[in-house]
Amino acid sequence: MLPESMKAETAFVGTLFAMSLCLIVGKYIPRLFSSFRDYTFQIFLMGIFFQMVIRWTYVKLGNDKLFVPMWLLSVIIGVYAPTFIAKIIDKKAPRYVKMCFGL
Repeated sequence: MLPESMKAETAFVGTLFAMSLCLIVGKYIPRLFSSFRDYTFQIFLMGIFFQMVIRWTYVKLGNDKLFVPMWLLSVIIGVYAPTFIAKIIDKKAPRYVKMCFGL
């Protein structure tokens, strides 16, 4: 367990690492993030709900060996499920519904 004084520093370093990793990977594989580039706000709005379902499932299963697969699943579903939903809403929903989702 981290001491209370290290939590902010750890969060900052983790965020900096994630951003750096995305920038480096994006340089070598430029089309990797293009499928959800226009839907970052929708990912922000809806992604947490999908991640909460995965977290709830992980806690209910109670198996520590599933941490890495469940974490990867929560990242993938947390990004691509809102993107998929936003694409459907963008194509088929009326204008006032699109506004509710920031489209």
